[in-house]
Amino acid sequence: MTNSFSKGFSLHYGDALTLIGAFFYALQIVYFSNTAATANPFVIAFMLGLVQLIAGIG
Repeated sequence: MTNSFSKGFSLHYGDALTLIGAFFYALQIVYFSNTAATANPFVIAFMLGLVQLIAGIG
């Protein structure tokens, strides 16, 4: 969405990655709002760290 006012709307690679990331972050919030009341917080924190580690390496 860079320079969208002067050159018209165009979606670049980084813009698409940002929108996809925002969508999955919203899904994560919805999922954890449903499961956080019954789950162990240490397990949730460990799983979040593990997923971030795997995604960061890849």
